[in-house]
Amino acid sequence: MKYKLSTLFAVFAATMLMASPAMADDDASDDEASPSATNSTLEVLEAKSAADVEDREAVGESDSFSEGDTVAVWMAVQNNGDPDEIEVAWHFEGDELHTFDIEIGTSPRWRTWASTTASRTGDWSVEIRDNGGETLETIEFSVSE
Repeated sequence: MKYKLSTLFAVFAATMLMASPAMADDDASDDEASPSATNSTLEVLEAKSAADVEDREAVGESDSFSEGDTVAVWMAVQNNGDPDEIEVAWHFEGDELHTFDIEIGTSPRWRTWASTTASRTGDWSVEIRDNGGETLETIEFSVSE
């Protein structure tokens, strides 16, 4: 029995459309909650600014630094799901300067940090965000001459 390739493709396409989950629930309400990045399994347990990190712990915790100092933002993050990423966004006087993505493994207390040189005097903040952009924690500190 010979079939044209186009006939076989049409049967395959029709079968796939009928089995598609998107087509199966045409009458679903738009008001239903859909899975999104805000359903993150990440939780910042602790976060602080410090002069350094030694043995995976913050050293010299402070909220004020001098121009030219290294500032480390240390955090302990709980992740009950699959490995994920957080974004660490550094702000100066309200303007975002740069961001870092940090991998967070599955752990009840994953410790990590990001650091920068305090190159400007004024008010700084660091936002720790999930991969959907939701702010999980904000750290604030100041830099003086």
